[in-house]
Amino acid sequence: MTGILAVFNDVAGGATAEIEFNNWYNQQHLLERVGVPGFTTGYRYRAVDAHHRYFAWYETVWPTVMRSADYIDRLEDPTTWTARVMPGFTNMVRTVATRTLRAGEGTGAAAATFRIAAMSGTNTDFDSVAEELFADVLARDGVTSAEYWLADQDLSATDTTESRMRGGRDSTFDGLMMIQGMDTESLQVSVASVERSLIKQGLQLDGKAGIWQLLFTAHRG
Repeated sequence: MTGILAVFNDVAGGATAEIEFNNWYNQQHLLERVGVPGFTTGYRYRAVDAHHRYFAWYETVWPTVMRSADYIDRLEDPTTWTARVMPGFTNMVRTVATRTLRAGEGTGAAAATFRIAAMSGTNTDFDSVAEELFADVLARDGVTSAEYWLADQDLSATDTTESRMRGGRDSTFDGLMMIQGMDTESLQVSVASVERSLIKQGLQLDGKAGIWQLLFTAHRG
């Protein structure tokens, strides 16, 4: 199954630091990560309405790529630019997950994320309601795809040169449903009803949904 690395964060240091953060992410970091063997695509977003300012996620051929020697080498030997930017990451949520379900294709211009709490070690609870739930979500105007990520807490745990630069300890999520759409307006219209559908299906939400504008993507090769 496809691996996912998801990162949510804010940026400390004011407007100048945020400009450098975006230049670093677009010009070096996303491309560097997608260049690691096993990584295939990277995406980054800025919040329209969310608890964090930024959201990035990566697809990998397997979740265990995040334990590969090539990836760990990058975390243990950050570039000079990374070393300058990384301490400005705040309110960090970093989770390694498996994409267990997906409906719809392509990449939308915007995304909405729903963190789902108190999941067990399997995806049985979500699987049991996914068919009806995804059909309901994809029927909404402007929605192009829906997917579910099940966290792997063991793979998410990290203690590397790069993580220590951030200070503190990264938070994680248990599970996450993401929907993509043609624009943020379409997703904003759908969020409340999607949340009601999730709750109706007996799933517990962890905080408010996030609405995100796509900024940049990078593909291997």
